[in-house]
Amino acid sequence: MHHSTAAQVLCRDHKHFLCTECLIENKHAGCSLRQLRDMTSKADAVLLDFLVLEHLGCRKMYNWFMLRDRIEIEKNNVASHMEFALNKIEKRLEVMLKKEAECMADDIGRAASLSTVLSETITLENTMELLTSNIRELLELEKAASTHRSVRNDDGAKTPRRIKGVDFEVFIESKRQAKEILTHMKDETRRPVAHLELAGALKDICTGRRKIFGKSSLDVKPVAIGPN
Repeated sequence: MHHSTAAQVLCRDHKHFLCTECLIENKHAGCSLRQLRDMTSKADAVLLDFLVLEHLGCRKMYNWFMLRDRIEIEKNNVASHMEFALNKIEKRLEVMLKKEAECMADDIGRAASLSTVLSETITLENTMELLTSNIRELLELEKAASTHRSVRNDDGAKTPRRIKGVDFEVFIESKRQAKEILTHMKDETRRPVAHLELAGALKDICTGRRKIFGKSSLDVKPVAIGPN
């Protein structure tokens, strides 16, 4: 029914009140129609009251169903927003983690004098390689010397002949350098232990102190809706 025009006719088939404009539109052609001005009996009055109440109930039911369905839609919208926020937080945390990891490496390196540690480690590795090489070479020389004739000393002891062409001063100098390095290099007994202090908000989330993801609200605004 056109709300701006008073009803003139009742469509018995569809239980619709029709105005002049409805009749002009001819939407109920072929239906059983009755003029309202002719419905004057008590039964007609009760029937009309029931039809009015039914229309009122249908409109209210429609509005309540629309409200119920819209609430479900809004609940899903909020859930989607929460998922979106979670994904955004995760991506942001990944960026923060990468940045903080780089800063952490620099901070720990400075705190532990990492450059000194690396330098001392390299020096020690080179010294050990030199010692190993000298020992291996001397063992080979000692083995070769033992195959030559021995000469008897004044005290009667036998000493292998010195192998010609071997410059033992090189080994002596190498030994001196290695001894100097190892003597002056202190024994390292420190045991570094690094700690991570989470940001307050992140710590509260991890410990369960912060249990609220966010706060949702629902505004129900009056709107003019309803079936014709």
